Amino acid sequence: MELRCPRCYGNRVAAGKLKAFEGPCQFELPNQEQGFWRTFGPTMELTHPAFLCIDCGMVWTQVDKIAAVEEISRGGNDALLDSLRLAARPKRKWLWRLFGRR
Repeated sequence: MELRCPRCYGNRVAAGKLKAFEGPCQFELPNQEQGFWRTFGPTMELTHPAFLCIDCGMVWTQVDKIAAVEEISRGGNDALLDSLRLAARPKRKWLWRLFGRR
């Protein structure tokens, strides 16, 4: 199967990897709560190869789907879970009161 660009469907694609200055390269979602008890957004490590389309310049990679769903379900706020149509997790009042997370 030939690799094609998800944006322009071109077949001139080069495989490589994304690098970070310190530690592994990660995909990070923005802060999930506002106010004093702000929480950091969920992050996923990018361990799979990255691809570059020579025709349009798009760069993309992928993460493990199951790990991504678990991380977002655990660390995402209610609005993010609703927009991604993920099942809401049970509310844990003690964790919300301490850290602003549910």
